[in-house]
Amino acid sequence: MKIGAVSGDLVIKLALAAAAAGALYYVYKKASGALPGALNYVNPLSDQNAAYQGTNAVLDSLVSEDGPGRNADGSITAGGWWYDIWNPGTNARIRDMLKGTSTGSPAPTPAAAAPMYDPTPGIY
Repeated sequence: MKIGAVSGDLVIKLALAAAAAGALYYVYKKASGALPGALNYVNPLSDQNAAYQGTNAVLDSLVSEDGPGRNADGSITAGGWWYDIWNPGTNARIRDMLKGTSTGSPAPTPAAAAPMYDPTPGIY
């Protein structure tokens, strides 16, 4: 059986692509087995990645203990800091509520229930 030039070239390209895919899969399996925690270090969706941890560490050293961006447990995140900077009233109300020193007005009491109005009495 004779293979033409075009189909022979295609077979070689497919074989090379399969070999490259196999090599990538092999390296991925070896890396994930040897360094399971290292993959989270570069995973952009993980809260353990280098950028997330580094940013939060810098903010932790710059922001005071009751400053903007602090969570109830004392930790800090860049997103929380950004929100608190642009919404200072919300931050103050939440801080007062958590400390029990809220001076806001009490919740309004509900009005008495209005009598039920039936526009079509007796027609059911």
